[in-house]
Amino acid sequence: WDTWLSWSHCTVSCGVGKRVRLKFCQNFTDCNLQLPRSTGCNQTPCLEPVSWTGWSEWNACSATCGNGTRSRGRICVNEIQNGVSVMCPGRNVDYDLCNASTLCPSEWLVFQET
Repeated sequence: WDTWLSWSHCTVSCGVGKRVRLKFCQNFTDCNLQLPRSTGCNQTPCLEPVSWTGWSEWNACSATCGNGTRSRGRICVNEIQNGVSVMCPGRNVDYDLCNASTLCPSEWLVFQET
């Protein structure tokens, strides 16, 4: 028998995989007794894909007239996996202008007829 070859690469990048190594036989009469050796590898769990929930409803406008803002939010699903923080792409809060076309009473113009 020759010496054992190096271990192969793992069959998976995460989860439970397998790697093997071989030994070549020089005398073919007793080769059937040696099988490849195998061992488990990469037993770290695979991370689940992260994704956003849908956007919530818009919050109330910060102003009843003039320029106001409102916001809405969403939640990143599977953000913490096996103690590791996995971020969703994008933002979790969205902002929008509101009531910009509604003039406040102090902005009304007074006209006088002459």
